[in-house]
Order: sequence, then structure tokens, then C-alpha cells
Amino acid sequence: MHATNYAESAIGSALFLNQALPSITEWHIALFTAASNPETGTGTEVNATNTGYARQPLNPGANWAKRPDPDVDERTVFYNAVAAQFPAATMNWGTVTHFGLIDQSGNCWIMAPLTTAKIIGVGEVPIFLAGELEIAIG
Repeated sequence: MHATNYAESAIGSALFLNQALPSITEWHIALFTAASNPETGTGTEVNATNTGYARQPLNPGANWAKRPDPDVDERTVFYNAVAAQFPAATMNWGTVTHFGLIDQSGNCWIMAPLTTAKIIGVGEVPIFLAGELEIAIG
């Protein structure tokens, strides 16, 4: 998992400059076929033109949960408490290698590689089952 420059700046400003952390009312999961710059949260997102692709909402609150104990690296782990299912691909999406967590204003906060890259072909329905999308902080 990689916190983007945007996320690092927002968190640092809240912690050290007494600035309000931006309010996040919506999270959307984006899929990428390449992550050109995880620092800026940019990459090649799956093409949404006539492919069936659309970012999927996984909003803050009940859609997320926190593991009770840190992982083996002593990081705090948050995960999706509900499934995030994408529409069926109407054209090939290519090989999906990364996901991004994007707020309602279009700011990418987190970009991370998938454990296993996945080729998404016509008719496939990508899904993160509950518990499969983990964000480890620490």
C-alpha cells in the first residue's frame, strides 16, 4: 500500500498545522493496468469508454472494518467489510495490476498493487469479496 503525496500532505497538515483533515464522504475503488507514479496516485486506469468499467463505491463507515490485532509487521489493517463488485466487462480491460482509493473530489489517497495481477476479459465480473481489500497502515 502506498499513501499518495495528497494523503501524506493532508494527514501531516492535520497533525502538525492544526488544519482540518478533508472530509471524506465517498470512496471509490479504481482499477489500474499500470501505476506510473504511486506518489501522485496516477497510472493507467481501465478505460471506461464502452468497456463496462466504472469505479465502484465503498464508502466510509459500515463498509469498512479494522482487524483487532496488528499484522506481523505491526501495522494496523483496515479491510472492506462488504464486497465491491465491478460491472461485467463488455470489452477486454487488460491486465489489472493496481487499485486506487479515490475520494468524492477525485483525489487518490492510496494506490497499491494487487497481490496477483488479473487479466479481465469480456464477460468477467471483477470483485473484491469482503475482507479481500486490505489497507495496512504503519
